[in-house]
Amino acid sequence: MAETAKEAGVDYSILYLGRSKNSLAFVNELTEEHGDRFTLWVSQDQGGKRFDLKFYLQQEDLSDLRVYCCGPETLLTGVEEALADAPPGVLRLEHFAAHNTGNTKPNTSFDAVLARSNKVLRIPEDKSVLEVINEAGAGVLSTCNTGVCEHVK
Repeated sequence: MAETAKEAGVDYSILYLGRSKNSLAFVNELTEEHGDRFTLWVSQDQGGKRFDLKFYLQQEDLSDLRVYCCGPETLLTGVEEALADAPPGVLRLEHFAAHNTGNTKPNTSFDAVLARSNKVLRIPEDKSVLEVINEAGAGVLSTCNTGVCEHVK
């Protein structure tokens, strides 16, 4: 996403938060590629202090801001709270795992119909729709392979 923004000449910044630097992926690459547009906050290096998201986001003009956030539930909840007064459409979240609504049911097999080809695929209880579609040769691109990143539409 940052690469696309950079290539399009869009004003952007990357805020990368984590507990320890060795747990964060691509730090060197992001630093090299995005320079002063890349901010790294490692709480271990800050005496365990968490980043003040609310203060950081209050410094921005929310009418023009778009926030794309991926991470654990605690981070996503913090960003949602920090942007509680933001206009609709400012925040886009990608979860590491599907949100547990408490309404889960046992998996069962079902049929899926591919819209373009009208082909019917049987989805067994132990596979995802994405797995079966790719096994059938459709070659659908995905990022997380779990259905929570919203890459697959």
